[in-house]
Amino acid sequence: MPPAQHPPTSLWQAIVDFDGTISLKDSTDRVLERFAAPGWEEIEAEWLAGRIGSRACMARQVDLLRVLPDVLDTFAATTQIDPGFPDFARLCRRHAIPLTIVSDGLDRTIHTVMARAGLGHIPVVANELRWMGGDRWRLLSPHAAPGGTCGSGTCKCHVAAQLARPLNLLVGDGRSDFCVAGEADLVFAKASLVAHCAQAGIPHHPIADFADARAYCSHGDTVHYTQFPKIFSGCEGSFMLDAAGNRFLDLQMWYSAVNFGYANPRLNAALKRQIDTLPQVASQYLHREKIELAAMIAQDAEAKFGAKGRVHFNVGGAQAVEDSLKIVRNASNGKSLMFAFEGGYHGRTLGASAITSSYRYRRRFGHFGERAQFIPFPYHFRAPKGMSKEEYGEHCVAQFARLFESEYNGVWDPKVGQAEYAAFYVEPLQGTGGYVIPPPNFFKGLKKVLDDHGILLVVDEIQMGFYRTGKLWSIEHFGVQPDMIVFGKAVTNGLNPLSGVWAKEELINPTIFPAGSTHSTFNANPLGTAVALEAMKMMAEEEYEPMVMAKGAYFLEGLRDLQRRHRIIGDVDGLGMALRMEICEAHDSYTPAKRLVDLMCDEGMKADLEVAGRRYGLVLDIGGYHKNVITLAPALTMSYAEIDLAIALLDQLLARVAAA
Repeated sequence: MPPAQHPPTSLWQAIVDFDGTISLKDSTDRVLERFAAPGWEEIEAEWLAGRIGSRACMARQVDLLRVLPDVLDTFAATTQIDPGFPDFARLCRRHAIPLTIVSDGLDRTIHTVMARAGLGHIPVVANELRWMGGDRWRLLSPHAAPGGTCGSGTCKCHVAAQLARPLNLLVGDGRSDFCVAGEADLVFAKASLVAHCAQAGIPHHPIADFADARAYCSHGDTVHYTQFPKIFSGCEGSFMLDAAGNRFLDLQMWYSAVNFGYANPRLNAALKRQIDTLPQVASQYLHREKIELAAMIAQDAEAKFGAKGRVHFNVGGAQAVEDSLKIVRNASNGKSLMFAFEGGYHGRTLGASAITSSYRYRRRFGHFGERAQFIPFPYHFRAPKGMSKEEYGEHCVAQFARLFESEYNGVWDPKVGQAEYAAFYVEPLQGTGGYVIPPPNFFKGLKKVLDDHGILLVVDEIQMGFYRTGKLWSIEHFGVQPDMIVFGKAVTNGLNPLSGVWAKEELINPTIFPAGSTHSTFNANPLGTAVALEAMKMMAEEEYEPMVMAKGAYFLEGLRDLQRRHRIIGDVDGLGMALRMEICEAHDSYTPAKRLVDLMCDEGMKADLEVAGRRYGLVLDIGGYHKNVITLAPALTMSYAEIDLAIALLDQLLARVAAA
């Protein structure tokens, strides 16, 4: 029989070998050493020499067994297993990961050992050891490959093909695992399987035991919330690929870090050129690419915003936010309090966490005395009824302006004309907050309040910059002049970490913000600046604004068509290729339905959505105040045919989860 059915929503499944993997010693060899008549070792030698397959070898060896069933079972029960395996099995069960023991050994001994360990519920696929009466036994191989194409009695490739999900996780140690290792997304390898994987170029993790399989990676440096996230092995254009060759259309492109498509030939070539010329340089020195990149960004900002400025580089978005906080505090005589928006996200370092609205990112790290004051963002879909989008934007500005009407509102000293707050950190479109798009009039009203009270406007373009919304900076859509812009992500198309801050000259010139005010060993970053410089040249040469706006409008119309046909879609919106689809309960198309969004992401990873006879997976990201928004940030290079494919795949996915 094939392995038992498993929960249909599981993304992962695991095949685990038994002899030498779960068992500390080969249980089949132990039985043969104890109970087989002379000659079994000579048969083993024939197999090791490659003259016979393992199926023929074991069948002949089992014919030599002379042992009564109760004696065999008592002896088999003394087989010791890896002490880490029960925890591994419990982990799989807790996360609904189907676990099957697949072995070229003997089913009777494996069942006996597992029952003794309290793990008898785990399905076992192995050679059948059939009692023929008395002390005689025969080997049957119901899981051999059809047509004898595999020499093993239990062909793991054949078994894997019958499982309910494409194989994701393999834990094994020897020859019987060789054929199936190349089909797994994740291989934990012991003994000779390590050498095989290395020789065959199969990605793998060498382990000594099951404890190793869990011991090395912190989950604190990731944003996955499942024990075994999907592992990808390749990427191109708008697609991610797994080891089994499944293609996943990516509609979030690494949180908008890969605006110009995976493995973009022009940008990849720029990186390779720089590796061969100046791959490293200490940050106390300069190099051409850094100077030219800073000049391009500063000159563009001066042309658009009418203000001279300079650019300050770092390696990650949160690090650039930290640098901007230093610039703000330095320029405001040490003021350390900021305004930020409800739903805003600016990173998870300590300073960035203080201006990120989610308490979840601060809860475990003590008191944040410099926590921002969070102001409502004009999120019209969940606004009080009876106001248009523009009216609600004006209402939000008026509520913010009210804070300055009296000193007793806690932010303003009218006697000296000073605010306690130094800057307002904004995302023109909220990213993690769910790609919420404000009304066009909102930021003009907000900027007037800030200017009237001497408060800087710091614009976080980390997720929305570099033509995600159809303009280089998303704040350009709203007709205001920022005092500072923080950027990152797509500036290098995700190829090398680079971030930065553009600030007005009076905030960042060397007499105000001198050398050494911030520092990172990797600030010089010739690889990142070379790719970013090429990306900026590419954006200047090609007509990204009309292209992105046209594709975004086409994609948004497709989402609106889906909304008309699926009641679980409460809202769709978009600006350029930053799009949102808010998932709600079907009875009112308004109540947030996080459970459905979670299910959509899980189902998308199964790679079983079919369009035009081909199967695809779908990479989605979740955002929103209630974690019920699919935030869509597809590649700007995505073709119209791929947009049609995305709509078709989303259509199937929506129908599937609505019926669940």
